[in-house]
Amino acid sequence: MSRLAVALAALALVLPQAAQATTLRAVGICGPERCLASTRPNLLRELAAVLDSNPPSKPRPPDAEFYLVDMLSSKGGVLGKAAFLPESSLLYWRPHAGDERWIALSSNAAALMRAGSAGAAPYEPPLAPVLGIAPATTSNSGGTPWWLAVAGAVVLAALAAGAFLIVRRQRARARHSVSSAASRSG
Repeated sequence: MSRLAVALAALALVLPQAAQATTLRAVGICGPERCLASTRPNLLRELAAVLDSNPPSKPRPPDAEFYLVDMLSSKGGVLGKAAFLPESSLLYWRPHAGDERWIALSSNAAALMRAGSAGAAPYEPPLAPVLGIAPATTSNSGGTPWWLAVAGAVVLAALAAGAFLIVRRQRARARHSVSSAASRSG
């Protein structure tokens, strides 16, 4: 009896996962002037596999040319907001608010996406206003803007120069008071 319960529990865990598998009906790959729809089974399978694998997000890439992507479910509706960056082979996907992902596509999936976009010019950067996402931040290795680093260096140089002048002035006063004392006593 316990073996049957374990088998049923295992089956219950597997069935919801299979029921949740994404089945795409079509993919629209759009530039600013033209949208191309694809129902190519190999493209739909590749994208469904990416979505179902729940891949971790990559860091946001620098702004580059992109296509908007509409992934239409066989159950009806669009599966979140998406964009394809052909230069970096990344798919931006936001299945729901607050869950933004930058997914590295396999070379096969990226090639299929490029083929699906043939004939449509991509959008020019930036991506943020078109998709309604936060603008990309630019950073220098440590995350500090270059102008802030320059301003800090200027402040440090001014402080060092001020300290040098104060020390020099104090030494000059000390020499002057020593020479004044010597001339008064002598």
